[in-house]
Amino acid sequence: MKPRNCYAYAWVNGRIRISTTLPANAMPIAKGPRQGLHALISPRATFDDSGLRVPLVNDRMNTREAIEAIATWSEGLGRYHRDPEITLI
Repeated sequence: MKPRNCYAYAWVNGRIRISTTLPANAMPIAKGPRQGLHALISPRATFDDSGLRVPLVNDRMNTREAIEAIATWSEGLGRYHRDPEITLI
C-alpha cells in the first residue's frame, strides 16, 4: 500500500506542521509521504518544546518579515530535495 500523501506547512509564527490536510491560512512547503517530509525538513529546522520551527523566524518579526523568512527557508530546501515522491510547493 502506497503511503498517504501529507503536506508540510508553516504558520506565520514559524511553527512547522505535517498533516494530511493543508489549512487555508498556512504557508505550504512540500507535499509527499510523511517520512520523506520529515527526512527533508527535520535536519534543516529548529526544534523546541512544541515541535519544529523555521529557523529564520523569531518573535520580533512583523508578519511580512516572517512570511519572507519562511519563503526564503522553503526555497532553500530545494538544495537538499532528492526524493522523487516529494513535491516542493
